[in-house]
Amino acid sequence: MNALAKVIFLIFLISTYNFSIVFAEISPDIYKKSAQLLTLEKDYILQRAQQNWSKIYNYQHPRYKHKISFEEFKYFNGRLDFNFREKTPAHISGARIPTAEEIKKRGSRKDIMGIPVKPHYRWLIIPLFTYKGHEIERIYISPDGQRAKIQWHLEGREQLDPRWARGYYDYPVRRIYFDYWEMTEEGWRIAVAALAHNVSGHKTIHYMVPADQAEWDRTEFIELTPAEINTNNPAQTKETPREY
Repeated sequence: MNALAKVIFLIFLISTYNFSIVFAEISPDIYKKSAQLLTLEKDYILQRAQQNWSKIYNYQHPRYKHKISFEEFKYFNGRLDFNFREKTPAHISGARIPTAEEIKKRGSRKDIMGIPVKPHYRWLIIPLFTYKGHEIERIYISPDGQRAKIQWHLEGREQLDPRWARGYYDYPVRRIYFDYWEMTEEGWRIAVAALAHNVSGHKTIHYMVPADQAEWDRTEFIELTPAEINTNNPAQTKETPREY
C-alpha cells in the first residue's frame, strides 16, 4: 500500500469513527419519539387548519385543560393565556372578561349587530389571516425525551384591515412558528404555541403552563430534521396519531 493509499484509508477510518460517535449520541428511543412527534405535529397543524375544535383542545396540556374550559378556549379562538383572568383584561378590547358560566350560556361571540360569529382559530395576533400551508423544518427534543419544540413555517395570506385600506388587499406571508410539546400522563401535549418573536420575549407567549418556565430555560435539546428522523426511526413505519 503506497503512501497516498494509506492516507486515504486513514481518513476513511477517522471519518467512519466520527460518524458512529455522532449517531451513538442519539438513542433509537429519541428517534422513535421524534417520529411520533413529527406525526402528531402534522396532525395538530391539520386540525387547526380544519377548525376541528375538539381535537385542537385535546392536544392542549392537561393542566391547561383543567383550568381553561373547552368553551372558553373556543370562545377566544384558541388563543388564550393560561392566566388570562389574573392578567389585565385590556387585551380583550378593554371590556370586562365574561365569566366561564356566561361564555357557556352565550355559546359564541356576537358582532355589534348581535349576530353570532363563528369561531375561527387565530394563528396570528392579526385576525385577517388565511392559512395556506406549512413546512416543518426542525425538531428540538430533550435527551430524556420529555420536552420538545418544533420549528416550522406558517404560510398564508394576510389581509389589510378594510376599514383603513378602503378595499380588499391581501398579500402572501411566511412566518416562523414554534409549537412546544411536553410529555404528560396523556402523552405528548402542547405547552406553548407561539411565533418566533413571541418566544424571544417581546410578545406574550400563549399557553405556557406555570412552573415550567425555569425548566424550559435549563433544558438542552438535540436538533433533528424531518429527513434525519425518517431515516433513523427504528420502527421504519409510518405512525398515525392514536390520541382520538
